[in-house]
Amino acid sequence: MTQSQFATSFDGARIAYRVYGRGEPTVFLSNGIGCNQAFVDRVIKALATRYRVVIWDYRGHVDSEKPKDPRDLTVDWCIKDMRAVATAAGLEEVVLCGFSMGVQISLEYFQRYPENVRGFIALLGTYEYPLSNFFYMGRLGEPLVKTILKLVRLRPAVFQRVWHLALSGPWAFQAARLFVLNRKAACKSDFDNWRSHLAGFDFQSFLQLAVNLGGHSAEHILPLVNMPCLIVAGEKDNFTPVRVIRKMYEKIAGAEWFGVPQGTHGGLFEFPELINPRVLEFMRKHF
Repeated sequence: MTQSQFATSFDGARIAYRVYGRGEPTVFLSNGIGCNQAFVDRVIKALATRYRVVIWDYRGHVDSEKPKDPRDLTVDWCIKDMRAVATAAGLEEVVLCGFSMGVQISLEYFQRYPENVRGFIALLGTYEYPLSNFFYMGRLGEPLVKTILKLVRLRPAVFQRVWHLALSGPWAFQAARLFVLNRKAACKSDFDNWRSHLAGFDFQSFLQLAVNLGGHSAEHILPLVNMPCLIVAGEKDNFTPVRVIRKMYEKIAGAEWFGVPQGTHGGLFEFPELINPRVLEFMRKHF
């Protein structure tokens, strides 16, 4: 991973971003909740062979400053931080690219700054209410996470320790292969790269961001997306189910669809040989 640069956000917080490759237009990438570059690193490397790629970190993620109050981790603050990065990096026209949570963030950014956006790539992410879709929990998702958050606020140190232990043991990868990832295609080194970051992540901040994101919908933005758009879905994804992503595809006029038959939420490192060429094809076709 290349060295981070920093933008100063509206409240003085330092927001990290990294730049890869050369060539226009720039691909402006927003990551998933609790993620470092493990999930998206391979698609970044593929894009950087022909284009400039800028990836930025949400507060508390990777090199960005931690939030003083976890409740500040709202979608609105994320967009303000993203805009600060765009200004610092001199981004005038971009193709927005979002992975997981980054799909919702990218759609919100487009709504506020449509004149700066030339295209949109949605990678394994939905457009609204992710807690309702997570493992098909439906209406139970949001109240369940809110209840856990209330408990964590009572004993944050205890829950932080449990969170760390749960993600640090040798069982973590096996559990992920059983419930989340493609057993045959997932690579332990990719998973461990992400797991080590998540194990040290502030659990309260993670839950707060999940709750704030869980109540967010960008459905009203979808009919406004009047630019080239590629939507990539993992057909075995339990985090953002394919049926939900397909609804987004149907609501964006002219969007292109690419489904990965055995892909899960880790599809970007499970099947880069399928996804990366399709993303590059989309970029070459339109830009």
